[in-house]
Amino acid sequence: MSSRSSSSRNPLSANPKDDIEDLTGDLFENLYMNSGSHASTLDRLYAWEKKLYDEVKASEMVRKEYDQKCKLLRQLESEGRSFRSIDKTRAVVKDLHSRIRVAIHRIDSISKKIEDLRDRELQPQLEELIEGYVLPLRA
Repeated sequence: MSSRSSSSRNPLSANPKDDIEDLTGDLFENLYMNSGSHASTLDRLYAWEKKLYDEVKASEMVRKEYDQKCKLLRQLESEGRSFRSIDKTRAVVKDLHSRIRVAIHRIDSISKKIEDLRDRELQPQLEELIEGYVLPLRA
């Protein structure tokens, strides 16, 4: 239980505080996780998930605008409006389509980062934490 050997400990020690410090020191050493800080991983995971949420919300607004402009373009074409107004609206639609594709790529990249954090950091930390609780029960 302690870093000191049993022969160096005095069972009738005048200062029981020394033995308590040895026990608590070992207790916290055993709780240290080799795979990294669980809190740090959760903080980073939260930040990436917030970023993902913001990207999805922003892309949703662009998609709504895209849908409106597509509707307007169809309307202009069906009414036979001037080539200039149709061409201008078509350019806006193409730009919005490009922005949607970029947003999808960003969302995909962020999702992969979240999955990577989950698989490479969070899962090993949780397994180590669970193992830390199971080992004392087996002993």
